[in-house]
Amino acid sequence: MTVGGEIRGNFNIYYEGDNANGGDGSCNNDCDWLNISIFKGAAEIHRHTEQPWVAGNWKNIIFSYTITEENAIWDSVNDNPIVEVTMKVKGDRTNGALPFTVQGDPAAFGMKLASEGLVEFPVDDSSWSEDFQAGVEETPAEDTPGFTLVVASAAIAMAVFINAKKPEDEE
Repeated sequence: MTVGGEIRGNFNIYYEGDNANGGDGSCNNDCDWLNISIFKGAAEIHRHTEQPWVAGNWKNIIFSYTITEENAIWDSVNDNPIVEVTMKVKGDRTNGALPFTVQGDPAAFGMKLASEGLVEFPVDDSSWSEDFQAGVEETPAEDTPGFTLVVASAAIAMAVFINAKKPEDEE
């Protein structure tokens, strides 16, 4: 991923029911607001918690997370990106006075991804190279370019000089 780039998301969420723990609703400390978690493999690197809104209405949810140095490299085997959306809501349905009847309202949850929904990841351009895709590590740039060529040339010149002297010594 590109350091300083943002993972961005935008989608619409709808719910009906109770999502607030305590109070006079149907939740008994087992409900939760909308949470959007971004995982790098099994490790959660960011969690966005959306404040509650009036039930029975769609809400546009926008979230982002800036990539840091420690989260820039994603291993293709273990670090697959995961976006997890969770929300625990409860309806207030109960059994009615007559058998096989119910009273109250059910809980509901909806998510729209259509044309306005998206999740974008800032993938670094270098990850598109064939060597990177094949898992070949890049060779680092030489600190002294051409040094090897100079040493090799000197060795060849030395060999020529020594070989040129041999016939004179034999005479």
